[in-house]
Order: sequence, then C-alpha cells, then structure tokens
Amino acid sequence: MILFVHSKFIPLNTFVITVEADWTVSRVRGSILHNLAEIGHHKHPFRLKYKDVYLQDKLTLEECEIYDNTVVELITLATGEELKRDLFYRYIPPGQKPEEPHLKALKREIDIFHKREDLIRNVKLSLMAIYPMVILAFFSEKFWYIGFISFIWPTFWLFWIPGYTYLSGWVGKAKVYKKYKQVFLALLISNLALFAGYSIIVGFAATDKIYDAVIFGITAALLLIAEVFVIMTYSNVQLEPGMLIASSLSQFGTSEGLADALKSSDPALKRAAAFELSTEVALGENEKLAIVEKDLLDPLNNLIASNDRYTKEHAAEAVAELLTEESIREHYVARCDISVLSSAIYSQISQSARLEALNAISYLAESHAYSLDCVLSDLNTAIDTIDDLNDREMALMISIMNQLLRSGVPADATECATSCGKTLRNTGHEDIERQTLDTLSFIARDETVRVALPVIDEVFSIQFRTFDQPTIELANEVIKSVSLGPENCEQLLEDAVFPLMFDWLKTSSTQPPEVIQTVAEIVRNLMMNKRLQGRCLEIGLDHAVEVLLESSSISKGSKKLVLEGLTQLELERKRLQREASNQSEVHISRSSSQIRSVVTVTQVHPEDIPTST
Repeated sequence: MILFVHSKFIPLNTFVITVEADWTVSRVRGSILHNLAEIGHHKHPFRLKYKDVYLQDKLTLEECEIYDNTVVELITLATGEELKRDLFYRYIPPGQKPEEPHLKALKREIDIFHKREDLIRNVKLSLMAIYPMVILAFFSEKFWYIGFISFIWPTFWLFWIPGYTYLSGWVGKAKVYKKYKQVFLALLISNLALFAGYSIIVGFAATDKIYDAVIFGITAALLLIAEVFVIMTYSNVQLEPGMLIASSLSQFGTSEGLADALKSSDPALKRAAAFELSTEVALGENEKLAIVEKDLLDPLNNLIASNDRYTKEHAAEAVAELLTEESIREHYVARCDISVLSSAIYSQISQSARLEALNAISYLAESHAYSLDCVLSDLNTAIDTIDDLNDREMALMISIMNQLLRSGVPADATECATSCGKTLRNTGHEDIERQTLDTLSFIARDETVRVALPVIDEVFSIQFRTFDQPTIELANEVIKSVSLGPENCEQLLEDAVFPLMFDWLKTSSTQPPEVIQTVAEIVRNLMMNKRLQGRCLEIGLDHAVEVLLESSSISKGSKKLVLEGLTQLELERKRLQREASNQSEVHISRSSSQIRSVVTVTQVHPEDIPTST
C-alpha cells in the first residue's frame, strides 16, 4: 500500500513510500529514514502523527486504521537550525560522525541493499552466460535436445527475476505480484535440480564423448555459479527496509544514559530522552513499571515545564500514558510536583502538550482528587486566556472541574462559574454543553456563590439555539438554583437580563410539561420573594407569565404554582396602592392645613385700615 508522508520542516515536503498493513509504526519510521537519508535529514529521530495523534511504535498500520493512499505527518525532533546543520552531515568524515544506533542500522541496511543490486545482477549474468552453451549443445550427437532446455531455462528466469535498485526498489513481474521472495526460492530449488541433471549427463558423457562432457560440464559449472549467487540473493532479500532500524531506534543504550539525558542542560538531549520515553511507555505495563523503578518519572515530569515545544509534548504524553496505571498514580502524587503538570494546562506553546496534560490530570482526578487543589485555578486561567481551545480540551477541562468540585476540593466557585459561562459561549458541542450546565448547576446550588450576569445571560441564550431536550432541562435547573439564592435571584430581574427571561418564558410555553413545571417553580420563586415583588411588578412579570397559563402543555400543578405567585403579586400591588392612597391623603391634608394657615396670616381687619386726614 502507498503512504504519503508530509512534513513542513524539510525540503520536498511530501514523499511516497510503499508499506504493508501489518508493518509496525517503528518499521515504517525505519523505512522513512532511508528517504530522509537521501536529503540529509536522517540524523535526528522523528515521529509520525495521524489525525493529530502520535502513532505508537508497537501498533501496526492496520491497528492505527491507516489504509492505502493515506497521508501522515512527519514531526522531526530537531529545530530549524539543527536541520540546516544536518545538510552538512554527509560531508563529515566517517570517523568524526557520532555512532548513534539508528544511524549504524541505517548504514548497515544501505550496505545490504547495495549488495542486493550486485547479487541480482550477478545472478542474471550467470544465467545469460548459459546462452553460448546452447549453440554448442546442438552439436552433440547424443544429447542435442538438451540445447532446448539450456535455452528455455535462462530465458524463463530472466523474464521473472525482478530488478532492484536502492532508490527505486523492486521492479518487474515479481514486483507486481509481490512474489519476489518466492521467485528466488523457486529459482534456488529448480536450479539445483537442473545442476544435478547436468552433472548426471556429464557422468554419462565422460565415458563416451569428450565433447559432450566438456560442453555440459561448463554448463553445469555456470549453473553452480548461478546457484551460489541465488542462495546469497535469497538470504539477502529477507531483509526489507526498516527491519534493522526498527529495533535500534533507541538513542540511549542504558537507563543511566537516559537519566543523564533527562537532567542534561542540552535541549537536544532532553528532547530525545522525552521522545524515547514517550515511545517506550506505549509498549506495555512492564515498560511503564521499569521507568518508575529506575526513578525516571520525576525528571520526566520536570521536562513538562520546558520551553521547547517537542520536549514538552513528549514529556506530557509519556506522563499521561504512565498515569493510566493506578499503581503509578500513587507514586506520582507522592514523589512528583503536580503543579508542573498543571501548568501545562494553560501553556500557549503547544496544544498537544495541553491535551496530554489534561489527560494525565483526568486520570489523577479519578482517584486522587484531594491532591489537585492547584488545578482548578489553572483550569480557570486556561479557559480565560486561551482562545483556541478545541472541543476535546474543553470537555476534559469541564469534566475535571466537575469531579474536583464534587470531591470538595477548595476553589473559587465564582471563578469556576464564570469559566463555565465562557465555555458555553465558545462551544457548540451538545455533550460539552450538558456537562458544563451540570457543573454550573452544582455551583449555583451554593447560595453564597454569586453567578455573574454574563453567565446567566448565556444560560438563557443557549436555550434559543438548541433543540436538545437534556440541555434545555439542565439550563432550567441552573436558573432554578439561581432563583433560590438571595443574591443571584436579584440578577434575574436586572435590566440586561429580564428581556431575555421574558423571551425564554414565551419559548418555554411550547415545551413539554416537565420543562414547564421547572419554569413555573422559577417564576414562583421570584414572585414569592418579598424583596423582589416590587421589581416584578415594575418590569411586568405578572403579565409576562400569562403566556404560561395559556399554554396547552401546562399541568395543573404548574398552573397552581404560577397562580400562587400571581396571588402574592396581586396582594403586593394592593398593598402598594393602599400605601400610595394613604400617602396621597396625608399629602392632601397637609396641603389644606398649609393653605388655611396662609389665609389666616394674610386676613385684613377693618380697624387695621388707616383713615385719611
């Protein structure tokens, strides 16, 4: 099958390799190394990524669901400057080149493939050397018909023997049918049988005809030479590209060398060590436990704080894979700095590192939530500062937040509510919306938590853009919890919110009875609140809820709740009217008294009028 390998870091961005579905990823990497050697970028290790996921070395292409004509991404572990220096690597004298295992294996494979070219050429030459003997065989008086065999034999095999070059690989009929190994095996067996036949003829001819013995003896010798080359070729073709390299991709021979590289000041060594551990942990449980036993977990965890993108990614990936084992989680909590892992959540360096760190923390949250008190603040920071969070990241963040809050981890609940509101605004995935609303509902149950106006606004707005019934029900549960809080309930009647609430009442009137029941409880909570009844009358809530009473889906219980609230509002209205009437009467009485006082003061008596003289 054909595989297209793309990389934006190297020249000739895309190249094509031929692979098989049962090849492991490590073997594919070994095969690709030959292509990279041709352009001078084979010094540094690399990884393959498919659909934004790094491929694990132990898996086959079929297990990775990679099929014919698929494009995979090549991620080199070298920086741009290092790649430029690699262009001069081929000009370094052999004695001065570093003897890294994968480079040794590459050189050995290249030597074997070049030798294969020579061996196949020699096999063909030895078969073509039989043709002169064909003409001479026809001059034999007794065995002249052997000349036809001497002609047909090499002609048949020269047609079927495939050609091979290191750059182009196999060519010819056998390549089409992918039977080149079987071709050489069949040639080996049949050529040996023909050699035995010619040897018998030589034995008979030696006692009778010297000419026959010489001619068929030379032919037998040529067959023997061809047989030797065929045996060597058959042994050589057992090796395919990447087979030796796949088992020697490890750059560090010992655990001590790996530990030194993890603690090294050389960024390239740290990167290579993190890369090697990220591939090793995917091999199985024993390899994971061996890393812990060698005390490599703590220095590996510290590499997550690296500013080098690839080091950070591979270290986070390795830690996440290690924490899938429950026994390793206990060791990690006791020995490693969780804040280092948590800091990767809001890292702007690599989205892949963020995702792997979230995976690792999600494993810890399942069994060690009590030790993750620093995580919630980092989650809030990430949601607040990172604008390119994808759905997978948001789902993990909300899931972790939900687990930690329900486990009683101390947190700033107001900040968590604000983060939930921003997540609702940024995501369009129904599962994430449900999970976020469930978390927000849990936060809002605490009456001391003040839910910000933008969050309440988003909870109302989400019901206008979805038809998902569970999402609508969860949003109503959040509003219900808000309506019960002494601080939050006032915000439902703010000028910026109540128009949305009135539109929500109209929309809810068409919902199923169970939704209207929740809406009726919310309305009743607001109208029964003594402090809010005046505001309810001011904005006209009593008129807005009439749409619920007119709904054909409203149940008797829901209608009763609404009517209870309206009754309280009506009593409040009458009370306010009485107060206003009393205040008006007092005002009129005071005004009359003031008028009488003025008249009395300004009244003129006749005796007070002076007479003229």
